Amino acid sequence: MSEKETQEVSQPTQYRLVVRSAAEAVALVKERFGAEARVLAVRQLEAGGLARFLQKPRLEVIVEVGGPALPPPAEAGADASPQAAGDPESEAGEARGGEARADGAEEPTEKLTLSADAERARQREVGPEEPRAEAMAPRTRGREARSMSLLRAAGLDEAILARVQEEVKDFDWATASAPEVMSRLAAWLRRQYNAAPKCGLGRRRVFLGSCGAGKTTALCKTLAAEVFVRGARPAVLKLDGTHPNATDGLAAFCDVLDTPLLRSAAEVEEFGDETLLVIDVPGVGLQARGDQRELAQTLDALRVDTRILVVNAACETEVIADAYEMGRVCGATHVIFTHLDEVRRPGKLWRFALFGGLTPMAVCSGPSPADELEEDVFAALLARSFPANLAREVQQEGGEA
Repeated sequence: MSEKETQEVSQPTQYRLVVRSAAEAVALVKERFGAEARVLAVRQLEAGGLARFLQKPRLEVIVEVGGPALPPPAEAGADASPQAAGDPESEAGEARGGEARADGAEEPTEKLTLSADAERARQREVGPEEPRAEAMAPRTRGREARSMSLLRAAGLDEAILARVQEEVKDFDWATASAPEVMSRLAAWLRRQYNAAPKCGLGRRRVFLGSCGAGKTTALCKTLAAEVFVRGARPAVLKLDGTHPNATDGLAAFCDVLDTPLLRSAAEVEEFGDETLLVIDVPGVGLQARGDQRELAQTLDALRVDTRILVVNAACETEVIADAYEMGRVCGATHVIFTHLDEVRRPGKLWRFALFGGLTPMAVCSGPSPADELEEDVFAALLARSFPANLAREVQQEGGEA
């Protein structure tokens, strides 16, 4: 690859292959990725349990396609980290990296160090590396890359990283330490979060979401907060649609809270406009535009002014984007992120919290209907986006900035 072509490539993409032999790896790399692919690491995988005695060990091969070439691999014993540009465990559908397996087997992935023996074996199979375009790059470029890779590891969107570097011009990203980089990023995130338009909560609130998003659980968590923390006396309306809407759990929870559970829209007239009315509706398909528009019309007839989109944060970013589109059709005003305890890269949520057009209302985790609700969405995302030992310091410095 020429130097001009190297400069035109934006970001490399890494793939993980699990094969049965070196010959199969060479053939698969050439077939799928062509001559421009680079093998970053090779590791032998042992089968677990009794399978280790019955099956031959397989090989894990990390391949990089596109992007500027990396510096030559270090000699044996040196601290080489081929995975620094991206984590191969990134969630499916995200922009960083990709994964391909020859047999579809699930295997644990670790950060790999390419030994001298593995490098010599790789060169015998795929040929010598081309001249590295960044071999002469300044050392500061490596520091900047490490700082950015730390933020990418949390799942932060590439567009956000590019924007923060462009807008924060009085900061040397190349020489700053990791805590300094995170603190400056936290300050930028806080400014964006505070500047985003916010919508207040009305007296009639509906919880929208697809099946499995956790909307009824989120409803119960917020209902408990209204009763026990704010001393409200709400009423709950269960609406049926084209799909069944089971109420066993919700009915039992309302009994515990001594909250009336209404089963038809006609019963709403018995309560004044000053009563907090919380509405539970059936799950709606992400692509079912007809059902979504019908639900929006029903909510318009009930004069529902607060429409809370409940999103399963553990889903891929594409699915979350589809949920936001469903919320737009239904007239959503707020968003609650659920299943936060299952999210491996929580930084992906900043894109939606800052620029999704909905007011973040809360995040929640766990199946319990009465706790694990955090209404300070900024603090919750910040604490989960950065390493635990730095989160408090980052949040404090971000607040002072």
